[in-house]
Amino acid sequence: MIRGEELALGTPEPPRYGNDAPWMGEVVIQAKHLLVWLAQLSQRYGAPIRRLDEIPDQELHLLAQRGVSALWPIGIWRRSAASRSMNVSAGDLDAEGSAYAVAEYVVDEQLGGNAALAALRTRAGAVGIRIVTDMVPNHVAIDGRWANERPELLLSSAHPPFKNYRYSGENLSAEPGTAIRIEDGYERGDDAAVAFERRAEGSLQYIYHGNDGTNMPWKDTAQIDYLNAEAREAVIQEILSVARRSDIIRFDAAMTLAAQHIRRLWYPARGTEAAIPSRSEFALSDREFAKRLPREFWREVVERVERELPGTMLLAEAFWLLEGYFVRGLGMHRVYNSAFMTMLRDGKNAEYRTILRDTIGYDPELLRRYVNFLTTPDEEPAAVGFGIGDRALLAATLAATLPGVPMLGHGQWEGQRERYGMEYRAPRTSDPISADHVERYDREIAPLLRARHLFAGVADFRWFDAKGGSKGARESAYAFSNAAGSARSLVIALNSDTAAEITIQHASPAVAPSSSLAGVPASPLPASTIADRLGVAASAGDVVELRDAITNRSLLVSTASLVRSGLTVRLPAFGRVAFWGVAQHHSTASEPWGDLAAQANGELLHDPVAALATLTSGGTPTEALSARIEEPTGTSATGRKRVTERKPTSGESTADPRLLTTETPAPPEAVRAIAALLGRAAAPLRPERRATPQAPVATTVPEVQAPIESLRDHEILVEGEHSDLIRLAAHEIDRVKRRAKRARRAVREALARISTPGGDELGD
Repeated sequence: MIRGEELALGTPEPPRYGNDAPWMGEVVIQAKHLLVWLAQLSQRYGAPIRRLDEIPDQELHLLAQRGVSALWPIGIWRRSAASRSMNVSAGDLDAEGSAYAVAEYVVDEQLGGNAALAALRTRAGAVGIRIVTDMVPNHVAIDGRWANERPELLLSSAHPPFKNYRYSGENLSAEPGTAIRIEDGYERGDDAAVAFERRAEGSLQYIYHGNDGTNMPWKDTAQIDYLNAEAREAVIQEILSVARRSDIIRFDAAMTLAAQHIRRLWYPARGTEAAIPSRSEFALSDREFAKRLPREFWREVVERVERELPGTMLLAEAFWLLEGYFVRGLGMHRVYNSAFMTMLRDGKNAEYRTILRDTIGYDPELLRRYVNFLTTPDEEPAAVGFGIGDRALLAATLAATLPGVPMLGHGQWEGQRERYGMEYRAPRTSDPISADHVERYDREIAPLLRARHLFAGVADFRWFDAKGGSKGARESAYAFSNAAGSARSLVIALNSDTAAEITIQHASPAVAPSSSLAGVPASPLPASTIADRLGVAASAGDVVELRDAITNRSLLVSTASLVRSGLTVRLPAFGRVAFWGVAQHHSTASEPWGDLAAQANGELLHDPVAALATLTSGGTPTEALSARIEEPTGTSATGRKRVTERKPTSGESTADPRLLTTETPAPPEAVRAIAALLGRAAAPLRPERRATPQAPVATTVPEVQAPIESLRDHEILVEGEHSDLIRLAAHEIDRVKRRAKRARRAVREALARISTPGGDELGD
């Protein structure tokens, strides 16, 4: 089953994907309820922080350090005064207007106005973070600019939708000569009224509230009429205006504007019932509907943005099984993937694995176009849905390593449980930050997010159906491989509260990405095994070493066993491994890798090189398995190694992706050198989006040998948490130097014997 591939009404154009800019596939989004975040920052820094341009640089650096490359501040636009008035009248004295009752697409003056957004965008861009802005195309504020200046573009009737409706409440309009009142029953809370009354000089309208047909109408909003061509063009102009001020636009409730749902909600077919009460009297024939809406609105939006503001990423909040249609049929760049959250949370492993496997066999490009999340502003927080601990970290690992855009919710990193309303101006509960949760996210999730290029592609993405000791173990196992250039990755995760031993061998059938768009059968890819996907060859060594990014330990397995029978791992409840370093070793008398692998017996090793040295020097197997290289002596107060420029030499082996770690950005020369070794170009931000770096802040940072440049698209970072990897490399270098020294001594001794009378002769 391919989620969201159902055909929608009025789609004569052939399917197509939106034109991606290179950075779009690797972006990581962090959502923040802006007013709540500013209140939290004010408390943290002990000073008022009320404007976008007052967000501290330290916070932007923290987000970048965690792997975030796009910031979504929710609620920047000018809000409805009527919305706030309704909330206060209902007893919520601390409320603001809803973030989704937008009065006008200008940044609220209390947040610093449009200039403050521009300043934030510049400062965020300097550390590689793009800005995401909301656009609410379905409706506008009940008292906003459209309602006051262009009410003819809103969906309305000349009479109340029902004869018994009365409008005698408070006037919610601040415009002279205009009165706006919602229906009495709605104001009392005993009726789900669908329209409000607007009286102005010489006019009387009953304008419908924004509505998706599934819940109470949004009482502080007015529905736009999408069969009005002038209204559609006006919305597109608003979208273009927003696009000029941000890099990514998130379209709220985008599915309501698919042609089939405009019809279902507001203009039903004759003889059928509309989903919105009172709208059946506005029924249209198929021909009349097609005449008034000749094309899908979203297809037109995509084409206009690509033509006028190319490089802007369009992200749709779309449900109702329209996910695939939005990206493959309408050309939206990315779409919400609610199945990821709901099926992992509810333990529907078999169903979600089926979706993943079937999608790979249909068109893997769909996976790259999804936005994967554990929570959204409309859902319970991740710490409530997934808890705090191994289960939450497992879901976060899958979000970080599957193709698609990872999106982090407000408070997800901190393990907070409060659900913030769109009208909140500050947190309303004592919701402590879990220090342990933050530490685990920093250690186990941040390195994966910073290395998104290893996981974001789909050309080399393969799915594996696991074998296990029970049906439950097989159904709850997620196993997939990927590659970026010569760097390989393999993720195995167990979404179960029971430990299991998992074996993977043959990859599921897959097709070339987007091959089905050409109108011909999809192009199947050759069958492959886990050895093929990891680039393991029987002739390359007797033992395969797989380095786990999460524990920073290595698994040693026999090459022959891996090629013949596949890979077996033992996972605890909600356990996972993310292998991203692959090496093969020949076993010799001086380096018995095979013996070490047998002694380890599937256990992960801290330092295989140290373990090998202990084993060959007469240490016990127990001592060998727990051996570690000595702690390093750093060059700064943090104990971190100095990063210096190093030019790759001809024929040099591929750099280990484990060197992508944390905290201090390397010099650009080092970035480019290491990225070249990884087989990928270190492309900067788009030139037209590139921000001018701010003057450096006086802070204590590890010393570097060249000016720091932000290259968040492909940033290479070095930190103490993986310093044992650096020590390992240093250990190997020292070992090679010792061998070279012995070789040189042997050559000198041989030459001395040759030059000595009566010494050895050459040639015989």
